[in-house]
Amino acid sequence: QFSHKVSERLSKPNIFILNNRWDASAGEDQEIMKKVREQHLSKDKDFLVDELHVVERKKAGDRVFFVSAKEVLQCRTQGFDSLTAEGSRDRFQEFETFEKKFEECLSEAAISTKFKQHVVNGLRISEKTAAMLISMKSTAESRIEE
Repeated sequence: QFSHKVSERLSKPNIFILNNRWDASAGEDQEIMKKVREQHLSKDKDFLVDELHVVERKKAGDRVFFVSAKEVLQCRTQGFDSLTAEGSRDRFQEFETFEKKFEECLSEAAISTKFKQHVVNGLRISEKTAAMLISMKSTAESRIEE
């Protein structure tokens, strides 16, 4: 419900889905975990695309991540070598990918927000200048003909 309210109130919300506690899957049957991950990914994409309408389907996968906050904290406090559980390094790298995508998304939004009004003003000035030049040309041509 919260996500729906955010989606309704903001024009283009930057919503990401982090499936946390993925470290709990360490040691499980890899084929089953692959299917569970695919199921989560499919449902998360449907949620972002069909319910919230915040991203196109082809880009929805860039907004869904499978991580372990516990392992990230462990790595950040104890170093990369502390990640010894099965798949922990992959989950850490996926978290780093999330951070990069999130940063890019926020940077693009900030640039768009900061410079959009300047661009709109520039276009308006250009349009007025073009209209004025066309008017001056027309006036000059009519005076030459007289």
